[in-house]
Amino acid sequence: MKILFAALLTTLSLLLHAQNAEIWADSVLKTLTIREKIGQLIMMEVYSNQDGAYEKSIDDSIKKYQPGTIVFFQGSPQKEAQLTNRWQKLSKIPMLVAMDAEWGLAMRLDSVIALPRLMALSATNDTNLVFQYGKAIGKQCKRLGININFAPVVDINNNPINPVINYRSFGENQHKVAKFAEIFCKGMQSEGVLAVIKHFPGHGNTSLDSHHTLPDVTDNAAVVDSVHLHPFKSMIKSGVWGIMVAHVFVPAIDTASTIPTSLNKNIINGILRKKLNYNGIVITDGLGMQGVLKHHKPGKVEVMAILAGNDALLMPKNINTAFDSILDALNKNIIDSNKINESVRKILITKYNCGILKQAPITEKDITADLNDKEYLNLKSEIYKKNTTLVFSKNTKFPLTNLKKVAVLSLNASEERCFHKEFMKYFAVDNFFINDDIYSDSLKNDIISKLKEYDLVIAAMHNMAFWTKKNYNFTKEYCDIVEEINNETKTILCLFGNPYAYRIWSSKKEPEALITTYERDSLAEMACAKSMAGVFEFNGTLPVSINDVYKAGSGMKTNIINDRLYEVSASELNLDISKLDSIDLMIKEAIDNGLMPGCQILAALNGKVFYNKSFGYHDYLKETPVKPTDLYDLASITKIFSTTLAVMKLWEEKRFQLDDKLEKHLPISKNTAAGNLHLDRLLTHSSGLQAWIPFYKKTLENNKPSDKYYRNEPDSVFGIKICDSLYLRNDYPDTILHTILNARIKSNHDYVYSDLGIMLLKEMVEHLSNSKIDNYVEENFYIPLGLSWMTYNPSNKFHKTRIIPTEEDTTFRKTKVQGYVHDQAAAMLGGVSGHAGLFGNAWDAATIMQMLLNGGKYADVEYFKPSTIRLFTSTYFDRNRRGLGFDKPSSIKDLNACPEASPYSFGHSGFTGTYAWADPTNGLVYIFLSNRTYPDAENRKLMQQNIRTRVHTLLYEAVDNR
Repeated sequence: MKILFAALLTTLSLLLHAQNAEIWADSVLKTLTIREKIGQLIMMEVYSNQDGAYEKSIDDSIKKYQPGTIVFFQGSPQKEAQLTNRWQKLSKIPMLVAMDAEWGLAMRLDSVIALPRLMALSATNDTNLVFQYGKAIGKQCKRLGININFAPVVDINNNPINPVINYRSFGENQHKVAKFAEIFCKGMQSEGVLAVIKHFPGHGNTSLDSHHTLPDVTDNAAVVDSVHLHPFKSMIKSGVWGIMVAHVFVPAIDTASTIPTSLNKNIINGILRKKLNYNGIVITDGLGMQGVLKHHKPGKVEVMAILAGNDALLMPKNINTAFDSILDALNKNIIDSNKINESVRKILITKYNCGILKQAPITEKDITADLNDKEYLNLKSEIYKKNTTLVFSKNTKFPLTNLKKVAVLSLNASEERCFHKEFMKYFAVDNFFINDDIYSDSLKNDIISKLKEYDLVIAAMHNMAFWTKKNYNFTKEYCDIVEEINNETKTILCLFGNPYAYRIWSSKKEPEALITTYERDSLAEMACAKSMAGVFEFNGTLPVSINDVYKAGSGMKTNIINDRLYEVSASELNLDISKLDSIDLMIKEAIDNGLMPGCQILAALNGKVFYNKSFGYHDYLKETPVKPTDLYDLASITKIFSTTLAVMKLWEEKRFQLDDKLEKHLPISKNTAAGNLHLDRLLTHSSGLQAWIPFYKKTLENNKPSDKYYRNEPDSVFGIKICDSLYLRNDYPDTILHTILNARIKSNHDYVYSDLGIMLLKEMVEHLSNSKIDNYVEENFYIPLGLSWMTYNPSNKFHKTRIIPTEEDTTFRKTKVQGYVHDQAAAMLGGVSGHAGLFGNAWDAATIMQMLLNGGKYADVEYFKPSTIRLFTSTYFDRNRRGLGFDKPSSIKDLNACPEASPYSFGHSGFTGTYAWADPTNGLVYIFLSNRTYPDAENRKLMQQNIRTRVHTLLYEAVDNR
């Protein structure tokens, strides 16, 4: 009974409101002069990016013509708000404000986030997203005082070469277009913004643009009725407020070839009004377009539009001419004044219902920020997450895992894009680039020749155009390159743009797979990389057919890989954001106080990266900001990321026992002091070896590198590169090894952190694996894990500008140490050692720690058994905190880990100011990379102030305070 009563009250309220609107409209209508009535029919075009003279001319036009509606085009939000407030004051009756904002205000305004186009939205097949999309656009419009949006497009896009509809449509299936259009309108109108669907009776199946000529739609009557008119019929039933009529010629429904549908009374009054029973507002398309002006002059156009049954005249080419012509037609009884009154009454009722009589001036403060609220970015990201489409895959299984030799060829690009940066988080790849500026046959042939050597090539088409010109920029030249590569090796084609571009493909052999994102947005590129890696699913389907094989609806579904790192917002995990803000402040203060020039910090919870930031600069000159893709010298983290991983693998393969003596597996150590050392003692730093030996000092003479050991240029004897212009004797590593093997050893098993034991284990790994350790860990871990930045000797792979410097070395190398390992012993071993030498970034470091935290599994690939991880990361000997290779929390507060770190946690730190830690009890991974040693390694303030562990504490608090 209560529900029935409430429904009755609602109905009565609506009826009362409708009556009030009609009463007000009728009362106002009686007061209007004929010129003022004509003015109400006019939708006047205005801009907010012009000069003062233009704005004054609009002032004058509004005063003179009193238009019922102003339609904003290019400009800025701030200026549009100012002008709307200014121009409303000049109107006797408040004007409706309209815009062509099909994908949000960014379609017309600068400084506003652009939402995806309708084709991209349609590919999600997600009705909730369609509603949220419409609502978001409505919210943007409402914030800027816009009452009417000329959206959505409901044309059926079944012509691939349509030059004007294309991506603006939901697609080629009339039922899907109708359904999504209705949901879109509900979303937008939930914010009080009126929808105008377009372009009646359908502008989809034509190859001409009505802006430039009068297009013809040549489908037969049955197709027009069942396909093109279907969305309009559906939307009329749902009560759509406005319909815009196209400038097209449809011979199946009227044979007047020089009269566009927008001026044709048989189509508007006959079909739209009578046959389809539409009683809402009918609006012409722009009356300055050649679709109407090709055969009819300004003035006549407006008269014909009214006679045809239109209520509103959109942007007459010449308002004064339009006024004079309409007045003349009224005076001659060509136009019935009742028709004018009827249309004006509808417009006045709309104004009442929109509430513009009580509408306050637009608040200009914070308007740009409001229009770029995070909710719009989140919506955009969610759409790209769900619309990325795997059109087909021949034999390659998605998501991609355990890739070996893979390359990315970027077409129409000259540098790494968002796709590369995201893809390289999951796969180790080589990058190649070609674009119009550098294109040549020789470059093309060189690239093709090199790519033949790869197992898989990702051909990524960037900077695609939205329209059909030059096949969306996927030109024949680019297509030929991909086809030739595809003939030699497996090639995945990624179109960061319109899928119609694939129509140019001519080779009988299709690519290994085809992926499309529909748009060239950075978020779309990132979503594509994540979908390929299994962070996201492939869910999208084609809204349009791209050839006879891949029809609308095509698209493969894939699954998510749950044990891979991926980024989320901290709010998604309900973390204490204030603690993360405290980290930001702490790090900025540390940099300002000279603790380090800069750093990378990453934190992940159960594989979800919620904090990933780069701070500061490469050095104190502050010329090069730290980027997430820059490489830091990891220093002693090498011990766990290289030597320990290798030892774990060989142990799993039963190549040795942990209590074996070194001499059993390293023949050169027989009959030496070190040969009797047990492997588990070497791994736990309790073998009796001293902490380190300053090998480099013996090679100096008068505090400079001695000519006995070094040369400035390499030759057959001096070939070990220490740094630029300094080369060590090739046989000196043997001297280092001999020195360690015969070093003095204490008889007790006290814990003494030692580089020497790990250096010996590296030698054992190389002997047992018959491989250099850098090659061994790269092939067994770094490549299959997809580590793009983890490497020894980074200068061999990366430009020096991407490698963070570690010191201005005044004692040994006499130069800035950049691109070469900081540790002197590792440098004398050619940059490759068991205790130091690795470089990498925070993401790659976190990937290894996450693999360990996952129990030895990552991206569906098992690297270790869980029992192996537990063994090596647990305290191994009594009265020694260390695991096997791994560090563990000390009982001494803040010595090596924060107090919150559990006894089960593990990790390692590095001399250059690095730190990697993981805690199985809460799933927290923490990486801190810095170059606190630059320019002077004696700068110990980072350690003295416990910055690394204090940051760790804040991360624990952020997690624990959920």
